[in-house]
Amino acid sequence: MANLSSYRKSAPAKPGFVDVLQQAMQAHQAGELDAAERLYRRVLNMRAAQPDALHYLGVLYHQRGQSEQAVALVGQSLRITPRHADAHSNLGNIHKECGRFAEAEACYRRALELVAAHPQALGNLAVVLEAQERHEDARLAYAQWLECLPDDARGHYQFGRFLCAHPREREDVEQALEAFRTAFLLDGDNLRALEALGMALYGLG
Repeated sequence: MANLSSYRKSAPAKPGFVDVLQQAMQAHQAGELDAAERLYRRVLNMRAAQPDALHYLGVLYHQRGQSEQAVALVGQSLRITPRHADAHSNLGNIHKECGRFAEAEACYRRALELVAAHPQALGNLAVVLEAQERHEDARLAYAQWLECLPDDARGHYQFGRFLCAHPREREDVEQALEAFRTAFLLDGDNLRALEALGMALYGLG
């Protein structure tokens, strides 16, 4: 019989940085920002300059209103993984929400160079072009968004809103009606599309 007195139970394995990163992302998605920050920093202690931890920590900082630190962190992650389309898109979001539309545009265009049908970058590029009053460029960007993602309810809603805001002729408002109808068909919870449809119909008389 084996001498059980000499048996030592092995210590549980410590989680690797991938496990901790997953925990951090779960906490982040749940809105537990303090816990997520601690876990992202734990990842960075385990694996210095780990790009995903830098990226998402930057997003977290922006959520807290610390946007300059956010830009620095996401920028640091992109120096390590420059072909990360999601990071370029999120950096664009930070610039967009800070009113830096030209910088945001550059980020979205870089994301689209890497992933041609990147859904967030497609939509947000159209939005920042419109914000810069480059209406023809925005019109083309909205059209490209819907060409790449024809089942995107948000895209149809936003294109309809754009057409109503910047109509060139009556046909634009008629096209907006169809866009709002499609948005509501694709997403029955999109009450904004239904309200916009009613307003556009009223405007047409």
